[in-house]
Amino acid sequence: MAANYQTSFNINVDDLQYMLKQINIAEATSIGYTAAPKTIVQSIIDTYGGDAISAALLPAGLRTVNGAFNNLLIAPTGIPGTPGYNPGTSLFGAADTLFPRLTDPVFQTVNGPGIDFNGDGIIDVVNHNYGDASAAPGTQIRSVADADPRLISNLIVDMSVNNPAAIAAYLSNPLSLEQFAADHPGKNPVAPGGIVNLNDLEVTNLDLRTIPNQSPDIGLSPGFNSWMTFFGQFFDHGLDLVTKGSNGTVYIPLAADDPLYNKGADGIANKVVDAYFVSDP
Repeated sequence: MAANYQTSFNINVDDLQYMLKQINIAEATSIGYTAAPKTIVQSIIDTYGGDAISAALLPAGLRTVNGAFNNLLIAPTGIPGTPGYNPGTSLFGAADTLFPRLTDPVFQTVNGPGIDFNGDGIIDVVNHNYGDASAAPGTQIRSVADADPRLISNLIVDMSVNNPAAIAAYLSNPLSLEQFAADHPGKNPVAPGGIVNLNDLEVTNLDLRTIPNQSPDIGLSPGFNSWMTFFGQFFDHGLDLVTKGSNGTVYIPLAADDPLYNKGADGIANKVVDAYFVSDP
């Protein structure tokens, strides 16, 4: 027997008309459909009216797979691949395009000579600082070994009494304190080890298991939710695929107290190379 699928997503005439307009805009700007293609901005103006500025801000037309023409505020001039071509802002956010900077970069200094992968005392990856323009002897690769990104990640996701940041977030969140008062009437929440009288009670992992979301404007706006997580994954994966300009690799070693640190089958941790730890192969 066929399953009876139901959905609340319904298409009406207005939806179809809207989609048809976007298709027409796209066809008018494509050399595959017209001998004299228009710019996306001009095609949007012809369809919806208005001027170039308002047309560039409308969510109209179709965009390219590589991200080109997501930004239409300043239209390109000239012919791509020829002298004098100016892409304007049409390549902002596109693939294989340098990110524009609003301020001058300040690169952090990374301590340590590099990484010893197998614990033999030999540096396998010579360390360079972020933004270091000099290459290692005999190579053009400028890799960085930096344990801080993993440390920051652990501090964000660790919602236990082992994380002072989680305890601070809990004690500074009025929603958390309301829940604590309901769970422990007459008790004052304090950080582990901070008991001073009989009315104080240390917060536990059970208390920290859910730190309520609160918006930055003291709860006036809706709190954050899983969409922030989805965006973070999307943004991170996008950065992973950004061309690094042959600048090597950023290695993020695991410290010995990291939950994922593995001493290997022999049970012996690798040697420490200037505070950098790695797992056995």
